[in-house]
Amino acid sequence: MKILTVSLLGAMCLSTPALASMSMPADSVHVLDSVSVTARLRHNEGINPLGVSAKKLPLTISSLADSTLALRAITKVTDAMRFVPAVQMKSSFGAFQEISVRGFYNTVYLIDGVRDERSTINSYPLGDLYNVDRLEVLKGPASVLYGYAATGGVVNITRRVPTDKFTLGAHIRGGSLGYFDLGAHVGGKIADGLNFYAGGFLSGGKAMALN
Repeated sequence: MKILTVSLLGAMCLSTPALASMSMPADSVHVLDSVSVTARLRHNEGINPLGVSAKKLPLTISSLADSTLALRAITKVTDAMRFVPAVQMKSSFGAFQEISVRGFYNTVYLIDGVRDERSTINSYPLGDLYNVDRLEVLKGPASVLYGYAATGGVVNITRRVPTDKFTLGAHIRGGSLGYFDLGAHVGGKIADGLNFYAGGFLSGGKAMALN
């Protein structure tokens, strides 16, 4: 009985490699001449980088277009923020500006979607809005989109870009306390695929002193 059991086990062990060689095919090598990867180029315009309509997202965004800025003669960010709900600005330590969105002062400042790190220390480089296409404010925490220190919100300034459409304009304004501002811009097509835009702005006058 023992001899028969050993013989059966030996026969099974001898047949195992043969079965394995029959069930596993030989390795094959495939040579590829080339690999092409294609994608569509998507330009993220504005403060929403997700490429989805803001109406379909749980985001609160306020925007001021260049036509609105020109109609209301707004040339400073501090004046523009007066027309954005739930946003306030105050001066601290003299020349520094702080932007408060919904009561939080940790607000990120962007230029054409690029973060300006000086905003993390409340030293906002607020220039004039003459060559600006629009101003946008994203209200509420946005660290998942723009990184740290965005608990209050995000302010994005989108500047005008050159197009093939010819544009030409100028203005001059005056006000009380000797205030004045003047600006001019020109842009258009130079050649196929080559456009330009140039603009300048100047303002001055006495500041109002409050006692």
